[in-house]
Amino acid sequence: MSADPSEGGISQTSPRFKARVAGEVYRLYFLSAIFAQLLASHLSRYIEALGVVAEGLLMLWLLIFGVNPGRWREQAGGVRESRTLID
Repeated sequence: MSADPSEGGISQTSPRFKARVAGEVYRLYFLSAIFAQLLASHLSRYIEALGVVAEGLLMLWLLIFGVNPGRWREQAGGVRESRTLID
């Protein structure tokens, strides 16, 4: 695939076509923003339930498998060292 403008492509399309495409994209964005607000009241219960389930699974994972303290300290130590090099 070559990006040569002489082969055609987006660089040789008319400004009118680009404006029409941009207008359609803007219209889709506008409609999606309206529908998102309308659907938010109907979907909020499900989104909140999904968040509760996700948090519960994370808590369960941490209770069962825990955290490797050695690896945690190793990664935290690397962050501290990189900060001291910058300062």
